Amino acid sequence: MNPSVLAAILLIAVGILFILAELTIGSDGSMTIMAALCWLAASWFVWQGWARDLGWEWWAYFPGVLIGIPIMVGGVLAVLPYSTAGRKLFTTPDPEEVCPISEEVDLWRESLIGERVECLTSMNPGGLILIDGERHHAESQGVPIDPGQVVEIIDVRGNRFVVRLYEGAPVASNLNSDGDLVY
Repeated sequence: MNPSVLAAILLIAVGILFILAELTIGSDGSMTIMAALCWLAASWFVWQGWARDLGWEWWAYFPGVLIGIPIMVGGVLAVLPYSTAGRKLFTTPDPEEVCPISEEVDLWRESLIGERVECLTSMNPGGLILIDGERHHAESQGVPIDPGQVVEIIDVRGNRFVVRLYEGAPVASNLNSDGDLVY
């Protein structure tokens, strides 16, 4: 077999792989461009191998590529939604698959309303609070809160707690025993 024709066949195969990768990975068209360049180079190699010796093979190949490859891609796109891989690609997942513990976490967050916890960072208005040794995002009701103060959880918004300064707690001081400011 002529080496030019062998190179053309390999480039066609690589182009088909690029198209299949574009369909499964999705690279915003860059793999499609690579496939087109492979097919253009394959056409050059076929012309080098066949057009000089036997002209009719070139004229049989070139329309076959221009017609056959779009038909093949269209066929793949037509069959793909009915395959197992296509159903996984094109159907939306069940909410249980995406967030299997969402309801449990929401119920846990709702159960914490009224609890008093420590403020870890300054809230102006967002910051962190400490619940059972874990850090959680929180926001105040527009009032700045200093770190170390006790806050009360009054609401839940999404995955953030809404807190306010607890009235019955002593105000934490940012001064150490020597009177120096502690950060």
